[in-house]
This record gives sequence, C-alpha cells and structure tokens, in this order.
Amino acid sequence: MYGGYVEYSDGSANNNKVVLENVTVGGSLSGGNVAGIGSANNNSLILKGVNKETIGNMFGGTVYEGTADGNTVTIEDSTINSQLFGGAVISDGTANNNTVVLKSGTFANDIVGGFVLGDGTASNNTVILQGGTVKAAVKGGVATTAINNKFHIYGTADLSAAKLYGNDSGTDITGNTIYFGTEDQKTAWTPVTYSIAEVHNFEKTVFNAAKWGQTITVNTLDNHSG
Repeated sequence: MYGGYVEYSDGSANNNKVVLENVTVGGSLSGGNVAGIGSANNNSLILKGVNKETIGNMFGGTVYEGTADGNTVTIEDSTINSQLFGGAVISDGTANNNTVVLKSGTFANDIVGGFVLGDGTASNNTVILQGGTVKAAVKGGVATTAINNKFHIYGTADLSAAKLYGNDSGTDITGNTIYFGTEDQKTAWTPVTYSIAEVHNFEKTVFNAAKWGQTITVNTLDNHSG
C-alpha cells in the first residue's frame, strides 16, 4: 500500500499521507515510493491500532536512487513485526531529516530513521521513543555517512530489550545524541525498568529531564563519548 507510487520509472512521490487504523496488514507500506531515480520526500505514514505482519517492510518514503528526506512515521497502540524505516534509499542518495515516533505498542523488528544501502548520507534523523515496548535494534542512520542523528527518550518507553545505535558503522559519530526527557524539561523518562540493553555510536548524552533517585542500567555501551 502506497500513498504515492512511481512504478519502474523515474519521478517523484512527495507530500503523500497514509493513515491506517484498527487493521491487520501484510505486505509493504510506504507513504511514497519511487522504483527508479527521483525523490520520496515529506511523506507521512500514521498507524494506530495496527497489527503489522512480518512480511513486507514499512517506510515513510523510499526510492531506488535519489532522496528519501523529511519523511515521518508515527505509530500508536500497534504491534509491529516488520522492519520500519523513516526514509530509505536502495542504491545511492540521501535519507536525511526523517522522523520516527513510537508512541505505544510492541516493536519486534529493526527500526531505522534513515537508510542508504549504497553511497550517501543518513543524517539529522530523529527517533522519538515515547512509549511501548521495543525488542529490536533502533538506528538513527545507516549509510556511509550518518551523523547528527537524535534520539529523544521520555514517557514510559520500555527499552530493556532495545539496542540503540546513533549509526550503524561507528566510524564517525559526530553529533549523534541521546536526549532523556523532553526539550521543555516537563516530561522525564519513567519506565517500569530503567534499563537499556545496548547503546552504540553516540557522541553525547543530554538529560533534559530526569526522575531523581533512579539509576539507568545499560548492559552494553561502546563508542560513546559521554
């Protein structure tokens, strides 16, 4: 299912919106999809009460070669068993400035803000972990260059089985940052268990808001500047 689709050709699938509520979905979902060279930018994929089966991945926007920038995926009260990408490029290009928001639900497969399989950048992506249970790897960017990716962690998000990556390679982690608490300092991270399975490839950690007297346990931590 696609909000906008260019099949086996070059072109653009921009500014589309897909909204699904209270359904079970098999197969791929994408706000915008271009099978050739072009752009799949500024698309939105919004799911509420959705059971997403393993077969077929989910994308805010995806393109074979070109740009998948500025897309947004928002998920609430859903069970997600497939991979999820804010923006994805199958060959060369950019997957920058995408946003993935997990409000509530269960997430059992990899989640990526921006993905470029060939040469390119997946930078300035944002992942918001607000609620739900994450039992998979969550990556800000996967590309030859993936910097300045941001994670915002607050609310009741259960990350005890989550593996968080600023980027996939760890070669250059410039600007990759985890923020605990909302930027307005009004909402802290308040899970049942203050634990994260793994944290990799972040330059900085910032505490905007925190619940006093709690210790956050990270079972595996590497390539982290502080």
